[in-house]
Amino acid sequence: EHLRQISERLQGRLDRDWERGEAREGLTPSARYATDRAGLLPLPAPAFEARALQVVSVSRSATVRLEAAWYSVPSTWAGLEIKAWIGPEDVLLRWQSQQVLHPRRPPGSRSVDYNHYLRELARKPQALRQVAPELLAGWGEPFTTFWRRLGEDEGRADSLPVARRFASVLWFVLEHGLDQARVALDQSLAAGRLDLLSRSASERHPLQEQALPEQFRQIHVEAASAMAYDLLLAPLAAGQAGVR
Repeated sequence: EHLRQISERLQGRLDRDWERGEAREGLTPSARYATDRAGLLPLPAPAFEARALQVVSVSRSATVRLEAAWYSVPSTWAGLEIKAWIGPEDVLLRWQSQQVLHPRRPPGSRSVDYNHYLRELARKPQALRQVAPELLAGWGEPFTTFWRRLGEDEGRADSLPVARRFASVLWFVLEHGLDQARVALDQSLAAGRLDLLSRSASERHPLQEQALPEQFRQIHVEAASAMAYDLLLAPLAAGQAGVR
């Protein structure tokens, strides 16, 4: 922050000198530049990248170490060699067409985005429980309300059962994205339900009759119940008891 203030003051002085600085041949620096600009070559098409480029290896925990600071990347990048552009204020990490931007951190510190580890967090509710406040702060509503309602249902907001139930939200985000997950959670909360989807799978993807082969369209399958199986197993259970 101190460096930023120094830079702003210096830029202000340069701007004032640019417009009202010492005149040569009756022209200020900005006026002289306007005259010289006509003779300059056009800028190259690709933008100049002022950040320093490094090729770095991603650890098994999906982090990279740059100038003694650690930065997270998507877990699918673990074990890869990626490119890193280090600037004065940020760090750009790129692999193929994917990229991650972090604010530059001082040596010994970390910049971790838990969105990079959604698959692992969905499989490990204990870890999800520990990082949920930071993850939810980034996602906002309706995720925070859904988490709170789960906590009310379980009796404790940060309990392991809440994390286990919220893991289904992470799987949904991985498959459909944050925007669709917001819509699904809004529907669930509006319906007073604490599952992810307020509509059943059959309502979302109804099976059309014309999609069935012709030979199966006239077949009617009756619904079964567990009680029917109990009745069938009763004679067998009685016979085994007699053998004993």
